[in-house]
Amino acid sequence: MKGWAVDTTARNPLRIKDILRLFRKYFDGKIWNEETQEALTLRMISSGLYRPTGKSIEKKKLALRGRTWAAVFNRMGFATAFSGKKVAITPVGTRLLCPNVSEDKIFLKQMIKWQFPSPLEKKFRQVNLRPFVALLYLVQSLQNLSKDEIAIFVFPLTDGRDLPAVKKEILKFREGYIALSQSERETYCENTMRKRLDGSEVTISEARRWLANYRDYADTLMRY
Repeated sequence: MKGWAVDTTARNPLRIKDILRLFRKYFDGKIWNEETQEALTLRMISSGLYRPTGKSIEKKKLALRGRTWAAVFNRMGFATAFSGKKVAITPVGTRLLCPNVSEDKIFLKQMIKWQFPSPLEKKFRQVNLRPFVALLYLVQSLQNLSKDEIAIFVFPLTDGRDLPAVKKEILKFREGYIALSQSERETYCENTMRKRLDGSEVTISEARRWLANYRDYADTLMRY
């Protein structure tokens, strides 16, 4: 994969707290295996926290959905749930579930800690970046960032030392974008995406696909 990505499982960060509470109630201290992974998904369904598409869900996908949510808790530092080991809610996860706490501050602190490389993100070993810190730098220095700017310039970024250069690229991109009509802007975004992904080796159809994926990731990231 080019650049890095975010997990789109928890598009609404407010769901994290509700599912973490359920996770603590029924699975804290239990061995994390296929049985408990399936059980988590079934608990989510019965509690109305997850609604699978269609009338039923395959048994193997029950466990997959459970693992996916556990991975969210692992990445955010709210719990540790690894195959064959006991589930444990971390101190910060316990604090998040306490009444009268500032959820925003807890999420902010955890997002600032988010970094690559990470033992939990083996796909992104080539990335040297604190994604949320990088995003804050660009938002502060440029006043704002659009979804397309995040998709085109932030997700392909692999080294935090390149941020000043990326800032200049975004400013140049804006100059061209503003001068175009609405119908021309999509092609402009696709061509810029292609250049960001090494245009000599990436076709326009591939760039279009990457742009769609990164826009999806950007939508999730902006919710935090």
